[in-house]
Amino acid sequence: MKSKHFSILFFFIRFTIYIFVMVALNMIFMYDASHPVGDAKFGETSLTEKSQEILAFLLFIGFLVIGWKVVKIRHFSFVVSLFFLMSFIREFNDILDDWFYFVVPLLAISLYIIVRYFKRLIDGFYTFLKIPSSAFLFVGILVTYVFSRLFGREKFWELLMEDGYMRNVKATVEEGVELLGYSLVFIALIELLVGIPKLLKQEEKN
Repeated sequence: MKSKHFSILFFFIRFTIYIFVMVALNMIFMYDASHPVGDAKFGETSLTEKSQEILAFLLFIGFLVIGWKVVKIRHFSFVVSLFFLMSFIREFNDILDDWFYFVVPLLAISLYIIVRYFKRLIDGFYTFLKIPSSAFLFVGILVTYVFSRLFGREKFWELLMEDGYMRNVKATVEEGVELLGYSLVFIALIELLVGIPKLLKQEEKN
């Protein structure tokens, strides 16, 4: 009974932390809205962009640690880690014209892991799918890399605002949704880190 109560309490503690994460996002947006860089808001040097870079790097480190600790999902976690490292590098496209050349070696390593350890990768992916918090990862990826791109299309905002088109509005929505997506993946990372002891116990039993 005590274990059940503790689990519920621990969940609400984490849930409260995630509420503060959402509040922090709103504060970041408010700051960028009131502190334009030059004539632009939510540009490459905005706090929103910097937050995306920080989260992408933390996700790279976090999934690297998970892969190192949990053998069952090691190869899958390493590939996810490399994916976020590539995303981190991509965030610097404003100052790295040749950013793609920095990504190519990481892409090659990812493909090597996929091909060389394909069976272990599939087994790890299957194990990962059975973890409840894995849903946050996929939802976050969909929001960050699919929905934000589609929702931020310039053509859509030109159609919506017609002659009153303002690029700042379009940039605000696109970058804001992208940061939200990163935050969802970050929540998934925290939930996975919390669940690592349970995964390690399962490995010991097997």
